[in-house]
Amino acid sequence: QLTLLPPGSLLRPSVSASRAGARACARCGAMVHVTVQFACERQRWERRFELEGGSTIQQLKRSMLGGPAGMATPDDFDAFELRLLGRRVPDTERIQQDYTLDFVFLGPTDGAARTREDKRCEAEWAASRARSVPSPAAAPQRRDPPLVATSAIAIVAAPAVSAAPETPAAPAAAASAAAGVASPPSAPAAVRELTIEVTIDRSLGLTMSVAVPAGATILEVKNRLVSADPTGALRADAFGLAPLAAAGSGGTAPLPDATRVDAGHTRLETVEVSKPVAVAASPKEEVEESFPTAQPSPRPKDAAAQKPPSGPCWEVVGGTAQGGILVREGRSTTSTQLTERLATGAIVEELGREGERLHYRRISGAGPEIGWVSVSISGKDLLVPRQLSAEELFTLDRALSLQEDLMEGFSKPDFQRALRRIIQEHPEKIGTPFLRKRSELFLTVQSVVLPRYGFEGAPPGILRMMNAFGRHQGSGEVAWNNEQLNKLLQM
Repeated sequence: QLTLLPPGSLLRPSVSASRAGARACARCGAMVHVTVQFACERQRWERRFELEGGSTIQQLKRSMLGGPAGMATPDDFDAFELRLLGRRVPDTERIQQDYTLDFVFLGPTDGAARTREDKRCEAEWAASRARSVPSPAAAPQRRDPPLVATSAIAIVAAPAVSAAPETPAAPAAAASAAAGVASPPSAPAAVRELTIEVTIDRSLGLTMSVAVPAGATILEVKNRLVSADPTGALRADAFGLAPLAAAGSGGTAPLPDATRVDAGHTRLETVEVSKPVAVAASPKEEVEESFPTAQPSPRPKDAAAQKPPSGPCWEVVGGTAQGGILVREGRSTTSTQLTERLATGAIVEELGREGERLHYRRISGAGPEIGWVSVSISGKDLLVPRQLSAEELFTLDRALSLQEDLMEGFSKPDFQRALRRIIQEHPEKIGTPFLRKRSELFLTVQSVVLPRYGFEGAPPGILRMMNAFGRHQGSGEVAWNNEQLNKLLQM
């Protein structure tokens, strides 16, 4: 069983589930599997990670970032978050069973702010619990609500806030329990409960089930959904509930909040509610539009020197035992030999070639910057042709140019007007419809800019671009440009 609790408990199982999970983990090597989903527009893809049971979300992020332990910086961890049903899962949460989570990129600045907010909420919750924990004798026994499996993600109804009405027999039962005397079984409850299945997002297959008494109102169902939101940001007036419509039918109008639910309302879906449109006071006067602006960072002096290669590239594969291959000043094998070798694994650009002799410029790896080497000796390859990936060609100069091109696209009035309309429709900036519309708008610019730098103009290309920026995380110019992009995107 899983219960949605205040901060610090989103993925924490109940006591009974913890014991059962511990026994299961002991049999299977204490491993759990987490599937991370990436989604944009109508495209979806995913990756699966295997972790030890009890690992934290931050440890999962470390697996996602890859590379040697200790190489990832705090900014790398904060730059993205993982969500369950559209809600952020804090990095401190522990994973006790298999889950499917959603990936959302935030950027270092916004991510760091949300991490600080997580810590603040966790501290406040701990302090609140310390003040309000009752004595063991007075603490009521709590039963967790049932786990409801929905699509790839398991969602749980929040526990009812109000207690059942007290019957005349309740005081006597309580007195008997306090005296250690068994009470006779109580009569069956007269109120029948209905289980309402609510489709949160049809395109992602997300649903949630809540249990309410027969005759409860639609507003009570909405309040149950709101109480299951661990962030507390969702409001009952921000969405409506309507009967689940057939696919492609165009949907139905939201039910009034005062509607009483019955057996005909067991399958509902969330719908957007219309908001009144503000009417301009005077149509004669045209208000001048103003949009955010961005100022790119000045280029560092050495950035222009880091130009990507324009000629064929080669990788050094020989000289493993000697730490690299010999380098000479000239084409002739009798010319002066340089003291430093060109290291095995180094990548070089071809500046010229005469027979088996290659004039090169070093791109990566250790060794002389420029020189002459032999491509092969006695039929054994010392260098082999190498096709560089977009990530390997992603120098600081190209990274800054990509950011500037994105700024130019995001600054255009048509883009800013479209972004303004989305934010006006979703002023809270939360929820799956808002995130989907915003991602689709972002992609109108990204799909044009990214192919110029060797990345696909689609969600997979966006992820590759984000990974390529990892090597420039320490650049102050890149960080400045990220701030400017966030300002344009109102993030």
